[in-house]
Amino acid sequence: MTADAGLGGRLARWLRGGRTAAEGRAMTEDAVMLLEERIMLDAEASVTISGPATAALGSAFAITLTFDNTADGDAGSNVGYAPYIDLYLPTSGRDGGSANDGILFSSATYLGAPVQSTIITFDATGSATHPFARDSSGNLRTVTGTPGDTLVIFTQPFGSFTPEQTPANILVNLTLSPLADYDLAHAADQLTITAQGGFALGRDPLDNPTVDSPVLQTPPVSFVITPSVLTLTKVSSAPEGETVTGPNFERSYTISLDLAVGQTFTQANIQDLLPRNIVYLGSTVVTGSGTLLDQPGIGVAVDPANNRLLYDFGTLVGVAGPDAQIVVRFYVADVQGGIGGDDVIDPATGAPTVTSNDVRATGNFVPLDPRDPITPIIEDVTAVDNIIINRSIAVQKSSSLIDNNSPGLSAGDVVIYTLNVQLSDYFTLGDIVLSDLLSDGQRVDTSFLPVFSVSERGAQSGVLAFNGLSVVANEFTGGTFSTAYNPVSGTTAISVALSNELIARGLLGGDGILAGGRTQPGDTVAGTQSTTLTVTFRAVVQPQFVAGGGGVGQGDTLSDTAGVTGTVRDNATLAPTGGTPADDSKVDLVIPAGQVSGKAVLAINGEPPVLVNGSPLLSPGDLITFSIRYALPVSSFDDLKLVDFLPLPILPATGLTQSLALPGVLPSEGQWNYGANDTLNTLSGAPDPTISFDSSGNSISFSYGSYSLQLQPLQPPA
Repeated sequence: MTADAGLGGRLARWLRGGRTAAEGRAMTEDAVMLLEERIMLDAEASVTISGPATAALGSAFAITLTFDNTADGDAGSNVGYAPYIDLYLPTSGRDGGSANDGILFSSATYLGAPVQSTIITFDATGSATHPFARDSSGNLRTVTGTPGDTLVIFTQPFGSFTPEQTPANILVNLTLSPLADYDLAHAADQLTITAQGGFALGRDPLDNPTVDSPVLQTPPVSFVITPSVLTLTKVSSAPEGETVTGPNFERSYTISLDLAVGQTFTQANIQDLLPRNIVYLGSTVVTGSGTLLDQPGIGVAVDPANNRLLYDFGTLVGVAGPDAQIVVRFYVADVQGGIGGDDVIDPATGAPTVTSNDVRATGNFVPLDPRDPITPIIEDVTAVDNIIINRSIAVQKSSSLIDNNSPGLSAGDVVIYTLNVQLSDYFTLGDIVLSDLLSDGQRVDTSFLPVFSVSERGAQSGVLAFNGLSVVANEFTGGTFSTAYNPVSGTTAISVALSNELIARGLLGGDGILAGGRTQPGDTVAGTQSTTLTVTFRAVVQPQFVAGGGGVGQGDTLSDTAGVTGTVRDNATLAPTGGTPADDSKVDLVIPAGQVSGKAVLAINGEPPVLVNGSPLLSPGDLITFSIRYALPVSSFDDLKLVDFLPLPILPATGLTQSLALPGVLPSEGQWNYGANDTLNTLSGAPDPTISFDSSGNSISFSYGSYSLQLQPLQPPA
């Protein structure tokens, strides 16, 4: 579904001292703008820089320059004209000279479209003449820097910028030289990027720098990039970073060493000091050619005195993706390895504990730049590289979608929720209860009977519907699966008394107590299987929220939080020990949000525009028809407003009236009309936008209010 509108307006005569009418193009395409130091207050150009803290040698990376007008509120004009950004890049790097080893400019875009960029290299004296920035005498300004560095000037695709205007994010693509310096302490390798924003014509649209000084951000902002040679990561396969203990729940660590592409690392070793909480089952090299030099005992809990896993990968030369990768198999033990090992989890309380792990890489970095020395590296930035939570009972929540409407989550869709529970091999639990809380914007689907399955030590219940359930007032009642809807908050609380269900059915011993796969004598020899259970139910996405009202629409988040608890029993006597371990899990579901998918000059004087270097050629007095396109992924929204900021002084914002012509017909001056591809206006009860304009922000707003197709008469109910 799309909202597609056209609007028409005259191009005012643009007074620019000493310029000809042919130069009076829209400022989105003409780069003859002036710049000098800021003297006056009022409209203030502001640029901030965001991006990664590190970049690999020879890699491409991106930063974002966010431009805004942060007017200070003093008397005078708060509109800035001819906005631009100066970006200073340390291209020459730390060494400089004939071979640059710094940061190079690649390209820049705004909303996916290229940004006009002027690139200047500072000469041997460290000087550069700005292409349009002038001082108060009207002379082009001389910018000083480091010889070989780069000044990039971005001409913003706006003629003016008001304080009310949405900050503009310019994505700048850069490359770090493969010759960049690197030192382990980062005392002499960091590179600083700086940026300044400005208004070339100052605070009025005239070319009069001696009267209205152009605006320049002072001081510039800076951003530091730290070069990197390698990254070392360790991740586990434990779901949600947690695992119940025992051999039926084997997990793995994946250790990855990733070198910067083309860089050389000699005597490359990876060392993992494995924790004493785990039973080591072996390791495998899956990327690279590594020789195993040392490892703990296999099949027993790791002894801290012999816990080193060590691989030698020799000489590595970086390629795309990991250059060395090891997979370590293990499970969490019941008792720690080595002398004086404690219980990993207290057998009486069942309370969770953690397993921490540290990994490191060592070797020699051989730079491509002959000016730089060979550097020994010990990559061990963090003392703990991975943490797993050890549990006696664990739950994970998952969801899948029955999509009944537009692609993605929306009102009327059905969400299938599944709770997966695991019981430690070393524990016996009773009084098992699962809980669940559906967020506002959902209701339990009572047309689908919830189901469960239990597997205890190899014995299977099969997939069964809960016994004795009935539906009263859209609620499940009368069984061990019950729901309670809150009409004030819109949430639904769900309780599943699973042990009671097993008792009522006489399943798996009929006592509601479940035992893990290593709780009885002989289990290890027999290889007794795991104990797990699942519960599945469904919910329907509603068209409207209860709390606060409003439709369930684009950008909204729905959630479901699950929990499980039980009482610890003695493995031999089944008597309660007093422990009540618990775990929880959560799923967040986000309804897709729309976005402006295009704005273009549709026509000039009723005809397709003539393009010069990809931009439409405009003259004073032209009638311009713009097209604005907004893509709505779902037929529901709240307070939808499209705001179009027009460039001053050439297009002052005024009110618009709706054209009476058919959709797709070009509107007349001062009018708007639906575009040929607009589908929103064809939906039942869809609102026409309310049009307003803001003279201070020079903007036109199309306010659609709130709407949900599912709430319209004769629509199928959610």
